Amino acid sequence: MPLKVVRAGDNEKQTLERLLHMCLHELSERHEIEVDCDGRFPVEDFDGYFRRGDRAAYFIRVKDKLAGFVLVKQSEALDGGKLYSISQFFLLHMYRGLGIGEEIARTVFDLSPGTWQVPLNEENPAACQFFKKVVWRYTAKKFRETSVAGWDGQVIEFSSPGAGSAEAIIKAGQEATVPIRHARNVEI
Repeated sequence: MPLKVVRAGDNEKQTLERLLHMCLHELSERHEIEVDCDGRFPVEDFDGYFRRGDRAAYFIRVKDKLAGFVLVKQSEALDGGKLYSISQFFLLHMYRGLGIGEEIARTVFDLSPGTWQVPLNEENPAACQFFKKVVWRYTAKKFRETSVAGWDGQVIEFSSPGAGSAEAIIKAGQEATVPIRHARNVEI
């Protein structure tokens, strides 16, 4: 089952925005997120994922079919190093529970070596459980749960060493093939 992480380009904004609205619709089950007068969910700094060097948008592809996306933000850590965080991680329902999400998360962590913080939304227990399991495996239990200013909840913090040739952030339109480590061998 070929999995890929593909950096989204400017010409793919509408595709990402449609997937983001699907994600926000799903989140609206647990959060009071209202649509605007045009029926759209509010999206903060969406264009920043295409124009700013400190943000990245990745599509998830399974057998070359669009399966979801990951949004990553970069800032500066207190020690002057790079600090990364996942602002959104979305996988279509048909691809969940197969190990695909874990492989994608691990690949995204490998693409950006440095300190990572993954905010846990306690109103989404499945996502909390997912990220705790993934980071626990990815780091061989070398992570900490902490709190940070600006987030009302726990944050998982850990270090990513990168993974050889995957260390450079991929540019728009480029892809990283995802090594299969934990995904179940399921035909989709």
